[in-house]
Formats: sequence, structure tokens, C-alpha cells
Amino acid sequence: MSSDAPTQPHLPPLPRAFGKYELLQLLGQGGMGCVYRARAAGGPDVALKVMKREYGDDSDLRERFYREYQALSKLLHPGVPPVFEFGTVAGECYFTMAFVPGTPLSECRPADLDGTVRVLRAVADAVAHAHAKDIVHRDLKPQNVIVRADGSAAVVDFGIALDADTPPEERLTVNIIGTREYMSPEQWVPRGKRPAARATALDRATDVYGLGAVLYWALTGTVPFAQTEPDFLDRVRNHPPVPPQLRNPSADPRLCEIALKALAKRPEDRYPSMAAVVDALDAVRQPAPAPPGRARDVRFAFVPPGTVAPAHAPGTVYLDVGNDLRPGVLDHHQGAGAAASATSLVPQFPELVRAALDGAPAGVVTLVTHEHPDLDCAAASYLARELLLTGALPPGASALAAYADRADAGEAMFTHKRPYTLYSAYRLLARRLALAGGAPAAQWDAQIRAGHALIAHALAAAGPLDRANPFDAPVMARTDRDEMYEDMQRYDAKLARPETRARRAELTLPTPFGTTVRVPALLARDVQNESDPNRCSFFKDWARGDDERCPEGEKGKPGFVATCVWESGPQARCVVSVRPDSDARLTGLAAALDEAETRARAGTPWERTGPPRGPGYTNSDPWYDGRAHNHTIIDAPRSGTRLTPDEVERIVLDFAAATAVPLT
Repeated sequence: MSSDAPTQPHLPPLPRAFGKYELLQLLGQGGMGCVYRARAAGGPDVALKVMKREYGDDSDLRERFYREYQALSKLLHPGVPPVFEFGTVAGECYFTMAFVPGTPLSECRPADLDGTVRVLRAVADAVAHAHAKDIVHRDLKPQNVIVRADGSAAVVDFGIALDADTPPEERLTVNIIGTREYMSPEQWVPRGKRPAARATALDRATDVYGLGAVLYWALTGTVPFAQTEPDFLDRVRNHPPVPPQLRNPSADPRLCEIALKALAKRPEDRYPSMAAVVDALDAVRQPAPAPPGRARDVRFAFVPPGTVAPAHAPGTVYLDVGNDLRPGVLDHHQGAGAAASATSLVPQFPELVRAALDGAPAGVVTLVTHEHPDLDCAAASYLARELLLTGALPPGASALAAYADRADAGEAMFTHKRPYTLYSAYRLLARRLALAGGAPAAQWDAQIRAGHALIAHALAAAGPLDRANPFDAPVMARTDRDEMYEDMQRYDAKLARPETRARRAELTLPTPFGTTVRVPALLARDVQNESDPNRCSFFKDWARGDDERCPEGEKGKPGFVATCVWESGPQARCVVSVRPDSDARLTGLAAALDEAETRARAGTPWERTGPPRGPGYTNSDPWYDGRAHNHTIIDAPRSGTRLTPDEVERIVLDFAAATAVPLT
């Protein structure tokens, strides 16, 4: 990885235990960390990157290691292993990624044109996706490309990747980084000596050079410049490589031309972007792909949460269900680090949606979402439906995807200052349809179709989507605006009631990199039931956006909300959440709540039997501990909690070493 990496210390023998994981195989190591193939009890293999012990006492490096995890969590692409969780074991920071089974490209050089184009095109497309997220790789080489059994490829070892927007002084290193024989001329200049204004462009151009070097190797079986040559560095900087055709006369001349252009000495003489390399490789493919067809009709179906999409389902697209990313399935739940809504996957991977047209009976495509579809389901199905019926995405697709990303990340999508938003309109619309009664599937179908009308109206309005006011859409009732305002008033009134026990606390919470951060907390209890005439429909949403009572905390970090929702039925709920972009975490809180939950259920009709669901839990219906999108939400079991509000609050406050005081 790094050309100036220090001598590696002796590593403990394998296999060995590491927290809930067993480390099985060393996959690679560099200056900052080691990557292992690992496995948790009963789970699939993962790639686990752990920060080296000699850096563990440096809080700055620990934080920067976490920033690497944050940067990689932005990536969601079939050619990039998704990032899962971040944690610590005995003071050692680690994060996990999907383990990609296959063979390194360095051990299986393609033998024909189609194989070469397919693999290199997959690499270029994956890195182009990373560039679009402001991530650069800087160490492209055949060893970092894994070819799967089906011939597809994935780019691994983003371990020295940089977030291109990170200031140089906050990056992991300013030294020369890369693998010598695949490094561009500009990589030999230490980052600290490069012009700051050109650093990002140079990084992206470096990846283009690296792709060219990998293509050159795939065509010839050798690198453009061998490190064994005495004038190696001079040749890298000042001499063109030997044309690939001279080393392999059977090499395709079009691919040779692409390789040489990507290997140009000056960054400005290379392809202007990795996306341009993708286009160049697509032009080599023969024959050209046929224009996409169109669906005659699009219908909707609904499945329970956790449904896994079948391997092959012609005429069907699974949106936000299926736990996969492949033709006919667009779901962001591969891992907790994947930071994208299902909506944003549709414009990223339209080919996965169009794949449903192959074998679609009579041109009819079914869009499958989960039961009780949320705004993400409605928005994703809206874009997919338009794409299938018209052959193109509608205007405003990117804005809708960005809006759904924010909602899916847990951002407060309506507040006292802005109560009339697309998100609040959809929530109110869904609630009204649910109260109307009828068969559940018919309700959900009506909800999806009404949501499409609402979205189309919002996209047609002038100005940014988050400023649109869709309450004037024809699908909304005249009384909806008044209902939203009255619900806000019911929330304010509820906080003043003694039984709500609205209080403020300043919590000390752990960060992922071994420090703590203080954040203000709003704790409140929403004691009500469906028949309550003063019921507040959106109590949790108002609480999450209540900046007046829960302002920003230390260093401008967003605040914390613990909302206890106790209704008069068996479905007692509790939500504890850290707002997006806060460094605060709740690691360990869900396990403490679950242990108390297990004790509370013992000997009652609600006692759960069977195997525990997940490491660290004793209950087969545990508290939900969702680490995603750089924030945390902890929710009560699906069957409702049997803990009292006082018990939950005591556990939360003990965890955060805090006391609560009434609101003034």
C-alpha cells in the first residue's frame, strides 16, 4: 500500500478472537491498519480492518481512522464492498466491510477482449461512483480488483482512500502513498508540497492513471515501468511507456489507445474523468446495447419487512426490500454503513430497474415495496415507474433522491418553523388513508398512488424541493393544513402536561474514536392511545426537530432526543436517537436495555424463547440497535417493551452519567 510504510511488527497467530468476531485470515496490511477475513457467530464472512495497536493511543489518528469509515460509508455500488459497522475492542478501533469472494485480478488476467472490457469497465464505474461521492482511491492495481466467479469485479482496499473534500491537515498522511509501479508521476510529489487548489483534481487524475496502468497490465502481463529498472523514477516522470502492442501484438488497438491516454504524464492530457473512461470502454463493446424497452403497465405489491427477493423474478422490481443490489433488486440494507435511500439507487442504477423488462409478461412490471410504505418507498417507486413507462427519469429525480437520503438518514424533515413539507404531507396522507380502513393491501396501494401524485406536484413547483409546499396538491384535503398546525399545538401542549415529564439533560456520550462528547437531550413521554381526542400524531417528529428545547450541543454538534411512547395497549414503544452528523454514539445502550427487557419478560406471557437475535442480546425479540447513516436509533422490540418509562429513563441516564431537570 504505502511506499514508505514502516516495518510491520509481528502479528498474533490466526485464528484468534476479536470481540464478537473470529479473525480467520490476514488479507492485507498497510501503514495504518490490517485487514482480516473475519466471522461473527452464525454470521457471514466480513472483511475487518483494525487500526494497528501502535497508533491506538493517538486520539487524532483514531478520529481520522473513523473519518475513513465515514468516507467509505458514502459508497454504495455493486463494484464496491459496502461498509458495515464501526467499533472498538479493548481500545482497538475497527470497522467491517463485506467480504468479496473471488480471485484477485493479478491471479486471473483476462484471456479475451470481452473479459478485459468487462472487468476494467466494472473497476472504472466503481471508481467513478467513488469520485462522484468525493472519494479517491489512489492505489489501483490488479491485487485490489477481485474477480467474482460470474466474471463481475469489485474494487477493494480503499484503505488509503481520501475524502477529496477533507482539508490536507486532517488527512491520514501527507506522505507519498501508492504502489510504486502503479503510481502516477504526480504521486511522487509529497501531498504537502502540491498546490492546494489542484490537490483534488490531481487525486482524481491519479485514479485515471492507475486504471490505465491496470489496463496496461491486463493487456500485456507487465507493468508500464518496472521498478527494477535503474532509471525507474525518471522513466515514470519523463518517458512514455512501451506501446502495449509491442509487448502483445494481439492486444486490441482500441484498448491500447485507452491505456496510453490514461497513462499520460500530465493530468490534463488524460481522460477528464473516470466517467469518461467508462464511456471509452463502452465504445469498445460490440455490439452496442439495444435501446431500453418500456413497460405497458406498472403495478404494486407489498411484502413483510425482512423479505428476501428471489434469485430470478422477471417482470418484478424489489424496492427497499431484498437485502441486495442486483437486477430487479434495489435495497440499501446490505450493511449499517450504507448511506443511501432506495430512491437514490434508482437514478444510480437504472439498468437494474430496466432489467425487469426482460421476460416481463405482456409488458407488465410489478414494483414490490414493504408493507406500510414510507416516503422512501413512494419516491423510489415513483422514479422506477416513470423510468419503466417512459424510458427516462423525470425532471427533478436527483433532487428527490437527495431529499429521500436526508429523510432516510433521520434528519428532522419538518419543524415548528417549517411544518408544511413533502415529508409531513406524505405522513399525514398515509395516516388519513390508514384511518379510513379497508383491506391493508388496498390501503397501501392507494397510499403509494396518492404519494406519486403528491411527489409529482412537489417536483413541478418552482424552487428547491425542501422548500416546496405540497399541501396545496389536489390529493391533499382542505383540512390537512389545519390538522398539521393543530398537531403541532397538541405537541406543545403535551410537553406542558405533568404525565409527559418533559425534561432536559446534558448527556456525556461516547464517540467512535475513544473520546466523549456532551450533547443536550430532550426526554419526553407521549402517553396516549388511538382514542385520545388530544392525540399528537407526530410526537416523535416534532421532538426530533425541536431545536428550541434541544439546541445544538458541544462544538455545534446536533443534539440528542430520547422519546418514550407509551400507549394503553401492548405495543409500548421507546425511541432513543442521536441526530445525524453527530459524533455521539449509543454503543452498549441497546444491550443494557435488552438485558432489562429479558428480565421483565421472564415468567410472563410475553417471555421470548428461541435463539437470541444477534450478538450481545439475550432476547429473541431484542431492542433494535440501528447504526446507519452516521447516527444511531435504538427502538423497543417489535412486540413492544415491557419496561416502564422510569426503568428506560434510568438506564439511559446511567449510561450517559447524567440527571434530568424539568423544562423551564
